[in-house]
Parts: sequence; C-alpha cells; structure tokens
Amino acid sequence: MTFEATAVRVLLASPSDTVSERAVARTVIARWNATHALDQRVVLIPVGWETDSVPEWGDHPQVILNRQLVDTSDVLLGVFWTRLGTSTPEALSGTVAEIERFANSGKPVLLYFCRKPADLAALDTAQLDAVREFEAGCRDHSLHDTYGDTREFEAKLGRALTHVVAEKFASTTGPHGTFPRGQRLSSAPERKIEARLTAHLETYGRSSYRLVVANLGTIELTQVNVELPSEASRFTLFTDELPIDVLRPGERVALMASTHMGGGRSIFDVFVTGITPEGNTVRFPSKISI
Repeated sequence: MTFEATAVRVLLASPSDTVSERAVARTVIARWNATHALDQRVVLIPVGWETDSVPEWGDHPQVILNRQLVDTSDVLLGVFWTRLGTSTPEALSGTVAEIERFANSGKPVLLYFCRKPADLAALDTAQLDAVREFEAGCRDHSLHDTYGDTREFEAKLGRALTHVVAEKFASTTGPHGTFPRGQRLSSAPERKIEARLTAHLETYGRSSYRLVVANLGTIELTQVNVELPSEASRFTLFTDELPIDVLRPGERVALMASTHMGGGRSIFDVFVTGITPEGNTVRFPSKISI
C-alpha cells in the first residue's frame, strides 16, 4: 500500500573504531521503519559518508561533507568509544564538528559513549583521553547516554528514535494536520538493489582480533572472500572459514585474526569480494588499522 510520510534523514556520525555500531544503527533504523513508519507517517533514512557522499574538489573534506550531508540531515546519531577522530581546521575532530554544527542549528542530536572493553595494548591513549575530555565537556549542555554491548545499544537507540520522531517529526491529527520539516513521500522508499561488502576489526584480547565481514547491501552474495595486500605483513588472517558460501543482506561473519611485530604497515586496505546472483564478481575496499 502507499501512504504519505515525512522522510527524516538520520546522519550517522562516529570515528573509525565504531564501524560496527554504524552497521547496527542501519539495522535498527530499518526495523523501526518496518514497525512504525505506517502508524507514524514517518520514514527514517540513514545517511553516512561512506554511502552517501560523492567526490568533490575545491574545499576541506569536512566542509564538503557539511554541505553534502550534515546540512541536509534532520537528526544526528553520534557514537564514541576509544577514539575522538581526526582533527579539522575548526574542531577537535570531524565527528565533533558535525555534532557542534547540528547542535548550533537546533536539530536533534542523539549522543552515545561506548563502555565495552578494549584492548589496552592497542589503545591510542591520547585519543582515549580526548574522548573522556569531550564527554566531560558535554555534561553541562547535553543529556547523553552510554551502553555496554550491542544489544543494549540496539534497545536504547530504538527507544530514542521513537521519542525524537514523536517529539519532532510525527504528523499532527485533524483535517488541517501538517507535516514538519522533511520531504513528503507518497510511499516508503525502497532500498535500491545493490551489492555492498565491508570489513572491520574488533579486538579480543592483547593481540587477538576478529575481522568482521558484513553484507550491508540488499542482495545475497556467494563465495565471499577477503584479499590482503602485501603490505599487511604484520597481520595474519585465519582463513579456515573462507570463502563464505552465502552471505545474506544484514549478515556478518567474524574471522579470527592476529597481529605480530614486523615492518609492515599499520594501516592498509583489505578487499572483500563476492559473486552476485547474476554471476558477476564484486570487490569492495575497507581500511584496516592495527
């Protein structure tokens, strides 16, 4: 069925150590739409630099992202764990710049700080100190929240989205009801058919990791594999589970990995490959930092 709705763009803003939370947030948003979009006449659209920005020349990257994504979004979801992020000319990090820009414009900011354990040996203590200082500074002018694991994050984010929609975006009732800021849609947007594979590291002890391979697209992929570059000589991936026979949309597989001393790079790209139902091979890069 078709129905008239308000499209609300939710900007996912977080540093590189919270890639998994960004994937979780997209799942929570999709679940919220399936449950509430028809009743609330609101459709949430997740927005992120990795999926929605396009190349542009002529200005600092953060200025371009502000123009393309930040200023066109309606709600910001900010998540921090052990890293504050890379500084910009105007702020402590790109994520902080986006939060401050949102707050200054009066748009809703949902801010979370992760409390799950981290590998102390792999921590950048300067980055961790910056996160703690930023969190302390937020206490005087915001109500933010914390979570200890993925399940808690999912539950809290779902409740927060329901609250902010009801407060800011839900349509009014009656013959003269109006829709608030946002684009009016005749129906909920369908996700375009696309293949998208990503990989990110999660720590499990001093030098033990899991390389999490996820299908963030809308189609099933087969024979999913991971290609490591030659410069990743300090990184070992245990490939007993590769290739992955089938990886459906929303599914993820954690592969055992480890690091060791050596002369290889600490930041490199891995490539995740797969085969579409039509038999085409797709290949996606993901940046890894160890």
